[in-house]
Formats: sequence, structure tokens, C-alpha cells
Amino acid sequence: YSTLLLVSFCLLVKADQKEIYLNGKNWKLSDEAGRVKDIQATVPGITHMDLLEHGIIDDPYYGYNDEKLQWVAYSNWIYTLKFQLSRDDIDGKVLTLKCDGLDTVANISLNNHPVGYANNYFRRWLFNITKYAKSGDNTLMIRIES
Repeated sequence: YSTLLLVSFCLLVKADQKEIYLNGKNWKLSDEAGRVKDIQATVPGITHMDLLEHGIIDDPYYGYNDEKLQWVAYSNWIYTLKFQLSRDDIDGKVLTLKCDGLDTVANISLNNHPVGYANNYFRRWLFNITKYAKSGDNTLMIRIES
């Protein structure tokens, strides 16, 4: 039985060590095939649990449901978060996105610019996002490949 784990920890770290936590329930989840579109997701979290919470799948731990839910494990998933940064947050600072627990293969982008690639769930990933972060609205996207 395959479960997609996304992010056990995701935050912005600035050169002065101020941290902005990006965890929570304000993430959106979609699959590339279009079966699931922008449902509320929790990070850290498990894709199956977000799908279950929204009534998209039955309990994966009941009976033989895991066999019916193979499509979840074989789908590419996109987690998206919109967040704000102030001018003070970015001016003259180096911004680093720190992620723990990214599922095995993940592509990370900020404001439609690729900022990193992860290929190991069991390590911490640091991505310099200084070049693409802006004051005001920012969009972080993490694409999990099946």
C-alpha cells in the first residue's frame, strides 16, 4: 500500500534566522489528470487523508479499499500555497525554503520559477528562493511525481 507523504516541515528561513512557517490547512491539492482540483490540504499531511476528508475516496484502511485507490499512488500531485511577504521580509535578505519529508520525487517552484528538485524523503532540502520571492503575493508549488 502506497501513501504519499508530502511535507513534514516547510518554512522560509532568512539570513537573520527569522522563520515563517508555511505549515497548515491553507494549501491546495490537485492532481495533474484533473480528477482533483484545488481541494484544501494540510501540510504536513498525507494525500490520502486530504482526499478522504473531502469525500473523494473511501477509507483506504478499510477492507480492500487500498486496491481501488491505486490511482492515488500512480498520480502526480500538486500542492500549492499562496502566502504574503512584506518588503521588510525580503529587502537585503537571503531567503531559503527549508523542507523536510518531501515525497521521493518533487519539483518545487516559486511564482512559476523552478527553485529546486528533491529525490529523497529522508533528508532536509534547502532551496534559495531569494531571486523569485517578492513583496506581496507569492505562490509556492510542489509537484509530487508518482
